[in-house]
Amino acid sequence: YLGEVVLRNIGGQWMPSDDPYDTKIVGIPNIAEIYPMQRALKRWEEGENASLYSYLESIARNAGKTLEKKKSFWRR
Repeated sequence: YLGEVVLRNIGGQWMPSDDPYDTKIVGIPNIAEIYPMQRALKRWEEGENASLYSYLESIARNAGKTLEKKKSFWRR
């Protein structure tokens, strides 16, 4: 899911691997590659200290884009 959020909001394309944790996204401006599965696993292991939203903001900023803030569907 994290990788699809990157693709739909920032851009890039999947580069598959035999090991899902080595699957990466390439083609994001100013960023060589990112590994969404590894980042999601880090979030799982470290908890709130490894914020996925901050990760997405950082990717967007480095790519020269901004994320559009949307209200959570469960908080409407």
